Amino acid sequence: MVLVSCGSQKMTPLNQENKSLFAEHIWELQSLGDRNISEEGISNGKNLPFIEFRLADKQVMGNDGCNQIMASIEQLGEDELKLGPIMGTKMACMDMELPDLFHAAMANIRSYKLTHEKDKSDLLHLYDSHQQEILVFILKAESIPKS
Repeated sequence: MVLVSCGSQKMTPLNQENKSLFAEHIWELQSLGDRNISEEGISNGKNLPFIEFRLADKQVMGNDGCNQIMASIEQLGEDELKLGPIMGTKMACMDMELPDLFHAAMANIRSYKLTHEKDKSDLLHLYDSHQQEILVFILKAESIPKS
């Protein structure tokens, strides 16, 4: 499958710390709005959504808890982030509530903040256009090498 975008992509250079955290790392969903998804996922045995930024390709890839997903990065700067339409596989899963909520939230991302506290995990906070926190991801691992 080949995807082509006619829109322009605004990529502002990131500082080194943000670039190293974004590039080639897996971010696992921790919360969606006021729901602690990581605790729900563990207790219900569900797959947790995750994303990975492929800066060189200007893409975000991952899984919504059911399907593989991909979106272009339309804007990325020191605190702004906007994704293109989210595309994905269409597997039939028993419970599509989380994937549907995840897609809706991802479509509304407009800014981000990376936080790190000593002896704690790195967190990626994503905000909508009203600066409401809509998603929080926790840094899980370096990415799986491209095949």
